[in-house]
Amino acid sequence: MKYPTIAQKLVTVQMKSTPVRGLDRPRVIEWRCESDANIERMPAITRRVVRNVIPRIVAKLVTVGYWLRLFDILLTMIYYITGSPHKFEAAESHMKDHSINIRQKVLSIMEIQSESIKEIAIDKAKKAFAIVKKPLFVNDSGWSIPTLNGFPGAFMAYMNKWLTADDFIALMKGKKNRETILEQVIVYIDGKQIKVFEHKTIGKILTKASKVKGRPVEMVSSFSDGKTSETELRAKGIRAFEEEAELWHKLANWLKK
Repeated sequence: MKYPTIAQKLVTVQMKSTPVRGLDRPRVIEWRCESDANIERMPAITRRVVRNVIPRIVAKLVTVGYWLRLFDILLTMIYYITGSPHKFEAAESHMKDHSINIRQKVLSIMEIQSESIKEIAIDKAKKAFAIVKKPLFVNDSGWSIPTLNGFPGAFMAYMNKWLTADDFIALMKGKKNRETILEQVIVYIDGKQIKVFEHKTIGKILTKASKVKGRPVEMVSSFSDGKTSETELRAKGIRAFEEEAELWHKLANWLKK
């Protein structure tokens, strides 16, 4: 980018781009005069303009342009790909804490078979973007019960279809270690980049299933006091898996950078 002076082009601006959430953030890193000798022959006031004023003006214009584009991106709706109203309500609540609006999009996507929750989520995000072609994120989770050798892991969705709450209780009969680990992954994609956020929450498998209906695994697990099931918390209007808020805060803070 060159700027002409009185009779010739004397000044060159060199730019550097830093990626910011799909946006190139330009920054003036060098202001170079092509001919110091020619500038030295200019009147003093002209030299000051070329060497001091113009660089500042260019830097401000670059900064203003960046923030205008960033503001436009923040106004762009971000889609959350999920068919679960409960998951969307929880995500929407967390994101509103950061003044970020999201919209639910239900898609039928064939998931790959993998023991890695991260791999499944990344693949799902890529397939969703190929359809929506808009900034979006997906959220996947898996439950690992150490005393059952990590069962059911990434296959919890299937277990919730095949097993009842009482089945989970039966599996834990006689087990002293009732710890369960909820592993959650959020994958954001906008066509230029993919960002992965991960979080693990430690909970407990209860000795009795809750009478409050919901997903079987949530009827028998507690991530709060070790006594109250997640379905009971949700029935009281309390955010289930409150500790997972950290994961959503990571996503929201990154989106605002």
